[in-house]
Amino acid sequence: MSTTQCSESMHAFFDGYVNSKTTLKQFVNRYENALRDKVEKENLTDFSSFNSLVPCLTPYPIEKQFQDAYTATKFKESLNELKARLNCVLFVDEDNGHYSKFIVREDVMVGETSHRHVSLLFS
Repeated sequence: MSTTQCSESMHAFFDGYVNSKTTLKQFVNRYENALRDKVEKENLTDFSSFNSLVPCLTPYPIEKQFQDAYTATKFKESLNELKARLNCVLFVDEDNGHYSKFIVREDVMVGETSHRHVSLLFS
């Protein structure tokens, strides 16, 4: 984390709790309040996340394991990754005993459907 990022993070954390005229005693009290509020906010977020269900895209058990283990936000991120991979098709292009060449075709929506191809070579 850069010095600027650290400074911005600190400003965001203390925003509304301290200012340039805050005394040391006030700072200590307000710091405790800021920490308490942060923990309470995280607890509420966790509670709402674990009490809401984001549906699975597939019937595969691995996806259900992610759904059970992750928060709703993290599970949604994993679903976005999965959606991107569902649009991929694998073709064997060449297999001569020494190496195998595969073509991965990804269907991408850009106006009309277009294809992006990637070649993979395994030896």
